[in-house]
Amino acid sequence: MKKKGLLAALAVCLTVAGPAFAKIESREAAIASIEMQWPYIKADNKAATKAINADIRGYMDDFRYDYMGHKFESGRTWFETAYEDKDLAAVILYDLRNDGKENKTLLHAMVYDMKTGQRIPLQNVCKLTVQDLVDRANTNFYRDGYVRIKPKKMPARVPEDYVLNNDGGISVYFQVNEVGDLLDGNVTARFTPEEIREINAKHTAEAK
Repeated sequence: MKKKGLLAALAVCLTVAGPAFAKIESREAAIASIEMQWPYIKADNKAATKAINADIRGYMDDFRYDYMGHKFESGRTWFETAYEDKDLAAVILYDLRNDGKENKTLLHAMVYDMKTGQRIPLQNVCKLTVQDLVDRANTNFYRDGYVRIKPKKMPARVPEDYVLNNDGGISVYFQVNEVGDLLDGNVTARFTPEEIREINAKHTAEAK
C-alpha cells in the first residue's frame, strides 16, 4: 500500500463510527518460573494471520529462549489491545524479567495491517524526528498514559514502538529509564491528529 493510500485509510478507519473489530484472542502458557500471555490476531485471510502471529511469536520465542538460557530467573508477559478494526490492529506486549536482583520491563507496541499482515512503521503514519519530540517536551509526554510530565532526559531517538489511539492520534512509547526514571515506567509521547498533520506537512515541505 502506498503511503498516501495508507494515510487515507488510517484517517477513514479511525473516524468512522462503530468499526468492525479485528479478532484478537488471548493465548497463555506457563513453564517453570515464567508465565506467558500473548495476543493471537485473526485477519480475514490466512496469509495475513500467519504473518502477524509469526511476528508476535518472535517476541515470545526470545522471552522463552532467554529464560531457558538462564538470562533471567523468573518473569511474565502480558498484553493490551490498543486499537482494533477490520483494517488495523494495535497491541502492546509487556515483557517483565527478574534476574534475581531487579525487575526489568520491556515494551513492544505494534500496529498491523489486517489485509497484508505487515507491521506499519511509525514513519508511514507520522514523520516524527528527534527534534519534534524535543520541541514538545513540555506538552506531549505522559506517564501512566494520562499524567503529563516533562522528560527528565531528552529523547535521543524516535522509537518504533507506537499504537493508534481511538481519537485518531498516536502514542509513541519509550522504554523504562529512557526519558524518565524507574517510577515513571514506560513514558509515552502522545500526538493528536492535528499535530500529526502539522508534522507531516512540515517535513514534506522541507523535503521538496
